[in-house]
Amino acid sequence: MLENGKVITFDRKKHFKYIDRLGKGGTGETHLFEDETTNTMFAIKKYVPVNGNDVDDCYERFVDEIKILFTLAHPNIVRVYNHYLYPLSKSGYLQMEYIKGVTINNFKCTLEKNWNDLFIEAVYAFVYLEKNRVLHRDIKANNIMVDENKNLKVIDFGFGKKYNSQMVDGKNSVFLNWPANTLPVEIFENTYNHRTDMFFLGKLFSELTLKENVVPFKFGHILEKMIQVEPSERYGTFEEVSRDISKGIFGEIEFTDSDKKIYMELADFITDNLIEFTDFFTPITDTAEVIDNLEEIIRMNALEDYIINTPKLIKCFVRGSFNYKPGRYLEKRVVTGFYQFFDNLTDVKKQIVLGGLLNRFSIIEVNVDEDDFIPF
Repeated sequence: MLENGKVITFDRKKHFKYIDRLGKGGTGETHLFEDETTNTMFAIKKYVPVNGNDVDDCYERFVDEIKILFTLAHPNIVRVYNHYLYPLSKSGYLQMEYIKGVTINNFKCTLEKNWNDLFIEAVYAFVYLEKNRVLHRDIKANNIMVDENKNLKVIDFGFGKKYNSQMVDGKNSVFLNWPANTLPVEIFENTYNHRTDMFFLGKLFSELTLKENVVPFKFGHILEKMIQVEPSERYGTFEEVSRDISKGIFGEIEFTDSDKKIYMELADFITDNLIEFTDFFTPITDTAEVIDNLEEIIRMNALEDYIINTPKLIKCFVRGSFNYKPGRYLEKRVVTGFYQFFDNLTDVKKQIVLGGLLNRFSIIEVNVDEDDFIPF
């Protein structure tokens, strides 16, 4: 009989067919297996520390990698499915998505996917990591792949860490990241944070675009700011990088006059009716989630001419609590029109349009009464 708190053991053995060796990193080696039940390929990483590395320390890093990956779900970050740990023998396995593709330095751009697109996807991945307080700390070409569908994927979180305030092992991390002769200043202060990840991501794309002689690369000015050795001269966050990208691309999207009108009506209605956020501004940056939210609100108002639940409309785009002006309603045709326009955009352009909207909403005043915070 099932009882709350009772530990249940699933002892049915899982069988995988071995296919090939994929590679080796600092904390383990990865092999390709097939689940013949589902005909699905998986990359399974075995904990195998490099000779000379501290076994206990490497095992802890391997467990940390598992903990980190199980908190992440983003289209540009490798997905984890399962883990198998053997703590007494300091061994274990991590079952992950198999990414059939090439490392980013071996990718050949096409009309469908160029270096501008890859850079945008990389930044969005790191915006997500930043929001989840995760540092990668091992940014190099081998750890960023492009799959067979030309989607960028950030992999190998073997040296990743949950971000608290200041990481104190910066000198150990840098040589994993980048064999560069110019290093960010904070490394010499034993500090590693998201701005440091930003520096090394910028360095990687600077080298790649220079090597490939990318002309035109639209975001050279952004890379230049990302790789400043003084952290105060870089962007403060990856979110700021994302906003700067949006400024450049937003004007390139081919809006019809009708699209422009609908976009402005929706943006103006929400910004005009939002009085303040009474919790911290928490935008929804997942475009698929926004589309699902819009579908739901259109379905709920199927027989109405107006969206009668304004807070529900606002929560299609932001989380948290807020104050708004009651008694004002937006025509359903505007929401339906925006949904149809937004849903038909490419993934990259969806992110740009959503970024533009969220940038509008981010200027709304935030008034948080910290005396009202309840611990639990």
